[in-house]
Amino acid sequence: GAQELLGLRLGEHRLSDALARLGNTPLVQNREGVDALCYRAEVPFEETWVVLSSGAVGNWDVLTTFRVLSSPPAGMTCRPTPRVTSTIAVEGIRKGMSEDELRTRFKLPAGTNTTHLPLPLGSRAQFRGAIENGRLASFEVTLE
Repeated sequence: GAQELLGLRLGEHRLSDALARLGNTPLVQNREGVDALCYRAEVPFEETWVVLSSGAVGNWDVLTTFRVLSSPPAGMTCRPTPRVTSTIAVEGIRKGMSEDELRTRFKLPAGTNTTHLPLPLGSRAQFRGAIENGRLASFEVTLE
């Protein structure tokens, strides 16, 4: 089960594939040496940013992480694209889902009260989400 976002698959597609499909945007390298590209919703009120990155697992070329955010990532220039909307999802997980929907999706017991949910997605991918006001505000899917 390959995780897919915007027609790109973790562990399969490359940063160059993202540039070809979504348009040129600056490549940023973070403190951990991960190379990343950022795109944002073309419509400002959608408040959605997507960061596609590759680290050591992907030899700094093959995509290893998708991040879907509700606010702009610090220190990154994000190209607007109509392909990024507030409804984009990875394996049915989307920004704005309720905490209850997430619990049902991952078969978590009720009463687990946490703001960061590390959840297994199968294959080699790991999901981490941040809950704010009972809703998924941001999440990332990473190959490990």
